[in-house]
Amino acid sequence: MNQLSMPTRAIIAGIVLCGILPTFMVRALGWNPSYWSTLHWAFGHDGGDSWDSIRAALLYLDQFGPNGLYEATYYHAEHQFQYSPLSLVLFRLIDMVPGFDFYSRAAMNHVSWYVVPLTALVVGSIAVSADVSFGRQVACIGWWDRFVRFTAAMAATVLYFPVVSAYSHGNIQSWLNLLLIFSLLAWMREWRIAVGVALGLYCVIKPSLAPILLWLLWRREWRALAGVAAVVGALGAASLWSYGWQIHLDYLDLLHFLSGRGESYFANQSVNGLLNRMFFLGPNLEWDGSHTHMIRNPWVNAASLAGVLVFLLPAFLAARGAGPAGRTTDYCIGLVSCLISSAIVYDHYYGVTLAVFVLMAAVLVTDRARAVWELPLLALACTACGNVISGTGLLADTPWNFLQSYMLFGALALLILLHRLRLRLGSTVPAGSRGLVVQAKVP
Repeated sequence: MNQLSMPTRAIIAGIVLCGILPTFMVRALGWNPSYWSTLHWAFGHDGGDSWDSIRAALLYLDQFGPNGLYEATYYHAEHQFQYSPLSLVLFRLIDMVPGFDFYSRAAMNHVSWYVVPLTALVVGSIAVSADVSFGRQVACIGWWDRFVRFTAAMAATVLYFPVVSAYSHGNIQSWLNLLLIFSLLAWMREWRIAVGVALGLYCVIKPSLAPILLWLLWRREWRALAGVAAVVGALGAASLWSYGWQIHLDYLDLLHFLSGRGESYFANQSVNGLLNRMFFLGPNLEWDGSHTHMIRNPWVNAASLAGVLVFLLPAFLAARGAGPAGRTTDYCIGLVSCLISSAIVYDHYYGVTLAVFVLMAAVLVTDRARAVWELPLLALACTACGNVISGTGLLADTPWNFLQSYMLFGALALLILLHRLRLRLGSTVPAGSRGLVVQAKVP
C-alpha cells in the first residue's frame, strides 16, 4: 500500500484540526457546535427558507400575473422573494423535471439532500486535480493516495458548516454553492464555457456575484463569457417575453433598496454586516425576517464601499497568473474577493471557500519553508470559515462584537494567502496589455 503524500496528509489533518477538534471544544463550553447542521442533513431535518418564498412567488404569478409581484412577495410578505425575474423562468423549467416541485417544500428539500454529496464529489475531484493544476505529475501519485485524498475531501464537505447549513435552512444557496465549486473545478480543467454557464446560473438567481462577470470581461475570458451570455441571454429573453418590462424595473428598485442597507444580524459575514454591528444598527442576535429594522447609515455605506474596493481592485488590477497554477490562483482570488464584497453575505454563502482551502492545503504543504506560518494561518482561516463559534454572541452588546465576523476574517486571511501564492507562482502582464512575462517572487 502506497505511502500517503504530504498534500493528502494535510487534508486529513485539516479535517481533524479545523473541524473535529474545534467542534468538541465548542461543545465542551456548552455552545452549539457546527456539526449539528451535519446531523440535520444526515437525518433529513430541513427548512423552507428559499422554498417557501419561491412557492409564494409562483402562486402569485399563477393568480395575479407579474404586476406587483415584488411588492406582494417581498415588501409585504413573511417569506421574502428576492430572486430575479429570470430565476422565475428557470424555476418553471426545472419544475418540469420529474422529482422537482417548487410548490412543495418537502419535494425540494428531498432533491437538495442529494446536492450535499454531489458537492462532496466535486470537492473531492478538486483535491485530486490539485496536483495537475500545480505542476505535479499524476503518475507519481499512487492510486491509494488519490483515493484517500478524494475520500477525505468528501468527508470535509459534509462536515463544513456553510455547505450543510444551506440545506438545513432549506435554502437554494446549497445549489449555488455547488455551482461555484463546480466552476472552480471547470476552471482548473480549462472548461471555460462550463465556468460561464455555472456563473450565469448563479447570477440569474442571485446577482450579488455579478462582479465576477466583470472580472471575466476584464481578463478577456471570452469563452467563459460566452457561457454566461448563453444562459443570461436565453433566460432574459424568455423573462421579458413572459412577464414584460415592469417586473424587471421593479426588481431593479428592490436591488437599489437592498444595496443601501445592510443586515446587522450576526450571520451576515460581510464588511457591511461587520460595520452595522459595530455601530449597533439594528438587531444583532435576532433574525429580522421582515427586514424592516435595517437602518440606512451613509457613513457605514461609504466605509462598506471602500472595503469593497480594497478587495476588488487587487483582484482586477493584478497581473495574470503564469501557467495553470497561476490562472487557478487568479480565479480563486476573483471568487473570494467578489463573494465577500456584497452587502449581505450570510454564513452559508461561504461554501465555496472549502474548495479553495482544500486546494491551498494541497499546495502550501509542499513548501515547508513557507508553510511554517502560512499553513497555521490557513488552518485558522479554515476553522473560522467552516465552523459556528456561537460563543461570540456573548459579545453582541459590547465593543468587541466585531469578533462575531470570524468568517469574514477567515476569508480575508485566505485572500492574503492567495495573493502571496499568486506572486510566488509568477505572473504575466496585466489584462489588456502586451509584454513579456514577469516573474514576481515573494521574499
